[in-house]
Amino acid sequence: MESTFLIEGQAGPSKIQSSAFLVLVRQPGISPPTSRLVLVTAVHVLEQMQGDVAVIHLRRRVRDRHKADQATKVWIQQNYQIQIRTNGRPLWARLATDDVAVMYFSPPPWFPKMLKPITPAMFAHEEFLSEYHVNPGDEVRFLGFKPTLSVSNEAGFPVLYGAKIDPTSDRTLGTAMTFLMPCDVCKGNSGGPVYLEGHAIGLHSIMGLLSEMDFGSGQFRGKFSGHVYHVTPMILVVVIHASVIKQSIDLLLSQPCPN
Repeated sequence: MESTFLIEGQAGPSKIQSSAFLVLVRQPGISPPTSRLVLVTAVHVLEQMQGDVAVIHLRRRVRDRHKADQATKVWIQQNYQIQIRTNGRPLWARLATDDVAVMYFSPPPWFPKMLKPITPAMFAHEEFLSEYHVNPGDEVRFLGFKPTLSVSNEAGFPVLYGAKIDPTSDRTLGTAMTFLMPCDVCKGNSGGPVYLEGHAIGLHSIMGLLSEMDFGSGQFRGKFSGHVYHVTPMILVVVIHASVIKQSIDLLLSQPCPN
């Protein structure tokens, strides 16, 4: 929850809003060991944004001016401009065919230290999914930003959703690059994290990243009767597997690090 933020950019006469999350990574080849934040979102989110900059809606704690007790603090949104291109050249790294973009993120001085940051160690891998018997039909959580709620959510926290891994997804979730979730998810959630919440095992494991939606046709023809049935279209959400996020981050870390 504390690592997921709204990201916004210009797209023609209007603005595009979507989701992004931060991952704390260890910078290789540096002594003493140094950690850096990496911003993760969907490639199509950044590609649709025009220009060299975008705005990420961060959160910070400030004194509540409505309270007499000056020790009382509240969360507020604070916009922070980030560079996503240099002279039109993308600053993000990506694998050739996947909808995952990763780029270095330098926070402002006032950005609070995250209590439970996402790290690559939290990414679900084949052994983990096999050990804890994670299969299609299991429930997962995901975070995003619903436009109709953004006005009332002054602190800028994401909306928490729940869905189940679609039974049509590949049963070998540890090696599949994507899986599906049937869910009525709105624009603004692309790029948000999908995670497995294991109360029994006491951990949160990142399953992947929300990529795109398939709305379906809204009708089907009976195989034997030939009748055309009109139904509510099922919305399937494509999730890019966590292993792809890790590979994308590894690619970024293999490139020269900006100062």
